[in-house]
Amino acid sequence: MKSLSMLKSEERVAVLEFAKLIRERFGSTIKEIILFGSKARKESGKESDIDILIVLSEVSWEIKKTISELAAEENLKHDVLITTIRYDAAAWENPVIKTSPFGRAVRREGIWL
Repeated sequence: MKSLSMLKSEERVAVLEFAKLIRERFGSTIKEIILFGSKARKESGKESDIDILIVLSEVSWEIKKTISELAAEENLKHDVLITTIRYDAAAWENPVIKTSPFGRAVRREGIWL
């Protein structure tokens, strides 16, 4: 796993706690949790958010809601801004998404948590 050293201490704690909460809540439904974007590329500015992609075996409205609530709790607890994108595994592996600029960038620059 790549290092999270580019994150500020409180951001690192928030990201690791968030990933742990997601795994505890959803268990084997979770396929991948990936930090991506400016933080992963070490190009973040003062106002940059923390982008996290979550791949699950299935995604429902209830799962999306719960993930958003967990992110909001960590945001308030640590004074950070975690934003999430959720994909079901089939969509994430779909060639259209997999080879899109976004899909390629996440796979190239992302940090698996």
